[in-house]
Amino acid sequence: MKTKPKRQHRWPADPLSASRLLCQLEPFTETELVSLLLPIRSSFDSLSNGTGGLQDYCDVVAAINSASMRGSEVGKECTDITATALHTLKRMWFRSETSGVWAFENGECADVEIAIDLHEQLVRLSTPLQMTRAIKRVMSEMNVVRI
Repeated sequence: MKTKPKRQHRWPADPLSASRLLCQLEPFTETELVSLLLPIRSSFDSLSNGTGGLQDYCDVVAAINSASMRGSEVGKECTDITATALHTLKRMWFRSETSGVWAFENGECADVEIAIDLHEQLVRLSTPLQMTRAIKRVMSEMNVVRI
C-alpha cells in the first residue's frame, strides 16, 4: 500500500514565536525607551534652536502622528493637543518653503513641546504592540488618496 508523502510546510515551525509575542505585550525596557525617545527629543531641540532640517521635521511629525493615533484611544484631550501641534508644524513647513529655514516662530515651540511630552508619556505607558498598531494606522491613513 502506498502512503502519501508528507506535505511540506511552506515555512518551517518557529520555536521562538511565542517568546516574540510575549515580548510585544510587555512594556518597553529602559534602553528601548531611550533609543526611541532620544532621537525625537534631539530633533525637536534642533528645530527649536533653528538648526534643524527636513529629517528633524519628519521625525517630529511622525512622533506626533503616532501620538495622535495612540491618543485617540485614550481621550479627546490627546487628540486636541496633537492637532494643535500638527497645525503648528504645518505652518513651519510652509515657512520653510519660502525661507529655507526650519525653525519655530515666537510661542509656537510650546505647542509642539507639549505634544512631544504627550508622545513620550504614551510610549512609556504602551506596549510595543500598541505603538506598532498606532504607527501602522498612521501609515495606512497616509496611503489613502483623498480627492
